[in-house]
Amino acid sequence: MEEHFNENFFESSKYPKAVFKGQILNWSAIDLSNKAEEQEANVEGELTLHGVTKKISTKAILHPQNGKIAGTCDFVVSAEDFEIKIPALVRDKIAKEVKVTVDISYERFEQQE
Repeated sequence: MEEHFNENFFESSKYPKAVFKGQILNWSAIDLSNKAEEQEANVEGELTLHGVTKKISTKAILHPQNGKIAGTCDFVVSAEDFEIKIPALVRDKIAKEVKVTVDISYERFEQQE
């Protein structure tokens, strides 16, 4: 069913990627020096999906991990918001909203001279 949805409605051959570009709004309030404590971050950015870009605001959980910062966040998107057309015949059998889960790993960039 997922493959059918991706090929026929999501048009994954035409739009193979979804891209989220964002930033942490409350970075100065986050203290990741305590390796045992997770930190909540306010994240805002733009999600491009199916050729359509929409603003997204959500909460993320960040925590240090092996010299990097790992994080997760969830948000909900609707097919209609991203102009994904679902035929009336199957509309009642497909969720109108989809939960997106993002896992990130951030490592500080050190420019080589």
